[in-house]
Amino acid sequence: MKTTLLFKRCIFVFILALLAGCPWEGMNKDRDLEYDLESENPSIAAGVINGTADFSDGFENEQAVKLIIKLEDTSLADAASIKLSEITIDTFETVPIQFTIGFNPGDIKEGMSYSVSATLYSLDDNGNETMSHINTSNFPVLTNGFDNTVNLLLDEI
Repeated sequence: MKTTLLFKRCIFVFILALLAGCPWEGMNKDRDLEYDLESENPSIAAGVINGTADFSDGFENEQAVKLIIKLEDTSLADAASIKLSEITIDTFETVPIQFTIGFNPGDIKEGMSYSVSATLYSLDDNGNETMSHINTSNFPVLTNGFDNTVNLLLDEI
């Protein structure tokens, strides 16, 4: 019986020692790394991404209803991206479509990955709004050597 009590105490002390050595600070799953507004990365400090959206096929803009463009945090592998900003364009005069999407520079962390995605909705033959084009490639921006400009290419679904 005394051996069992001694064993339990040893396990308890061992677990406490392990926990004492854990780096609890900075392990926030919400990525509590702070962005330094004095950063040397002017792409982040600008707070905007400029770009164009073009189409790989014979796009006919008279059927287009809206183009939704999103800035997303794509840092986490095997997890859904996190939307940081979104704009909707519903006027299409020329192709490629030019856009500017704003974002909060404080949301951007050096070393993380960010990309821009787009979805075009058009009217089908019955007059219903449906997804007609999406980007099928990754278009990184802002960090890891990428700046705040992007040229999207959308493919027909």
